[in-house]
Amino acid sequence: MKIEVLEVARQEFDEAYVYYETQQAGLGEGFRESVKEQVQKIVAHPNAWMLLRAGIRKCRGSRFPYDVIYQKNGDSILVLALAHRKRRPLYWQDRIQ
Repeated sequence: MKIEVLEVARQEFDEAYVYYETQQAGLGEGFRESVKEQVQKIVAHPNAWMLLRAGIRKCRGSRFPYDVIYQKNGDSILVLALAHRKRRPLYWQDRIQ
């Protein structure tokens, strides 16, 4: 399965990574691994995660309060957002294609 990531979602990841790394050395790497695990779960079972609306799902992070919001398009996954659970709910909706 092909994974595509919107540039704004990549920026969200980068900002969170830098934040965690400045809080404690190595914590950013832990965040990176956590997001990587979420994406691997999505690839393995793209229809298993919470349906937010038609075609849009979220995979909750366990260690960090970030959810991967994605859209399945045939044999590819489009990551729309890496959304913090406590900030600006549904801000990413205008990214739906």
